[in-house]
Amino acid sequence: VVTVVTGWQIARAAAAERWSSWRSTRRPKNRRREPTMLAHLRFDLKYALRSHAKHPGLAFLALLTLALGVGAGTAIFSVVNGVLLRPLPYADGEGLVSIQVNSGIGSSEGFYDLSEPEFLDFGTQISSFAGIAGFSGAEVTLGDSLAPRRVRVLRTTASLFPLLGVEPLLGRAFSADEDRPGAARVIVLSHGMWQAEFGGDPGAVGRSLILNDEPVTVIGVMPPGFAFGGPGWDAYSQLQLDRENPWERNNHYLPTVARLAPGATLRGARSEMDVLAARSTQAYPAYYPNTGLRVQIRPLQDAIVGPVRTPLYILLAAVGFVLLTACVIVANLLMARGEARKREIAVRAAIGATGGRITGQLLTESFLLAALGGIAGVLVALLGIEVLLAMAPPGLPRIEEIGLDARVLMFALLSAFGTGLIFGMITVLQARKRDVQ
Repeated sequence: VVTVVTGWQIARAAAAERWSSWRSTRRPKNRRREPTMLAHLRFDLKYALRSHAKHPGLAFLALLTLALGVGAGTAIFSVVNGVLLRPLPYADGEGLVSIQVNSGIGSSEGFYDLSEPEFLDFGTQISSFAGIAGFSGAEVTLGDSLAPRRVRVLRTTASLFPLLGVEPLLGRAFSADEDRPGAARVIVLSHGMWQAEFGGDPGAVGRSLILNDEPVTVIGVMPPGFAFGGPGWDAYSQLQLDRENPWERNNHYLPTVARLAPGATLRGARSEMDVLAARSTQAYPAYYPNTGLRVQIRPLQDAIVGPVRTPLYILLAAVGFVLLTACVIVANLLMARGEARKREIAVRAAIGATGGRITGQLLTESFLLAALGGIAGVLVALLGIEVLLAMAPPGLPRIEEIGLDARVLMFALLSAFGTGLIFGMITVLQARKRDVQ
């Protein structure tokens, strides 16, 4: 019995020793794990919120500065984006070109619109064009003599809507037969005029209106947002050119747009135009003295926005300097606050905080300010866009396309992120100069 009991005790003690040795090689279950990157970020965000809450006046001033800087930049960029950067809202807008001429009369500089004979020549003798369309705006009187009012009507050739690849929302567009002298007068309403005159009634198609004391029949309604030739056109009517007896060649009143044929290039169209211009100069020397007929073909978007391109880019650059100034102001505010935090940062470094942890904390505080300032900047931009639209000079092209979209919001995001990185790195460099001793 003594031998059995003693052997049992020795065996149990050996087993316990082996178990203890094996457990010592394993990580204890209650050992604290190293925090993950997400845990660090969560802690830094909480600490940043508490840190900014301790200095509400400084945080408010920094947010206000960022909101004004980001908001002003975003508002101006929305104008640049809507006017210059967005593609034309037509099918294959890159294939649309504008045509202008210089007849050599008077000053040899500058190009202007076509005359009717030139329009007809270009449309029939240039193989690089799949189609050509002319248009001319006018103000007319709508209604009878008891309740008249002025409306703006764009008179176009029947080829315009097919050239742009735009279909009416209701009804149809002009036919070729309706675009000839003597044909019945018809009209296509803009979406705004359809809402104003008929309250959006689909039965408006087929009804009559009085324009300049003459009855016209409504044959269609254009979709919302369509505004070719500039904003503010209430309706579209047929131009009805007299192709047998066009007006004189010196009557240049007809803006012209064309679409390049499949496979045709702008260079090829210009070469054909040069040949036709030389032929016209020889055939009609009285109309093209001095330098003769010269033709200019440009992409339609360049023709529309060309006069405002440089001023808008200059304005955007100026707002960029305003945004940079906002970065400097916020950086100075945070540097002034950093002077008061130098003991805190030194103590954190002395008890084991690495440079990466301190940098992460300071950048988190900066990016939190930048994010809140960016959100406030978008709200400021919404108000700024309304103000800019109200103050826009007459004739600003594509004004109806100015607004917030994904590209503008991305600009606001990058502006906020960039400013947060700039003034955040300044505060980080300031903190790294501290002597822990």
